[in-house]
Amino acid sequence: MVNNAGIPGAHVDGEALAAAGIMENAGRVDWSKIVTESYELTEAGLKTNYHGAKELTKALIPLLQVSSSPKIVNVSSSMGRLEVCEIH
Repeated sequence: MVNNAGIPGAHVDGEALAAAGIMENAGRVDWSKIVTESYELTEAGLKTNYHGAKELTKALIPLLQVSSSPKIVNVSSSMGRLEVCEIH
């Protein structure tokens, strides 16, 4: 099973992100001008990124148990890190 579903849990301004020059200014990016967070967006992110992966895994365990090579692979990115969640 491979799970690659995820959402940022915040609104990301694509134009501001492109203009920020992430590669050139990695340590000096003002994320407050790029990312807008709210309780609702963070809650949606947690529901999808944590609870979604957990529930999908639980639902597929019976199939994995009869597999000759059961594996679970969860793919994520830095946008899915819980430590990034801040409520303002």
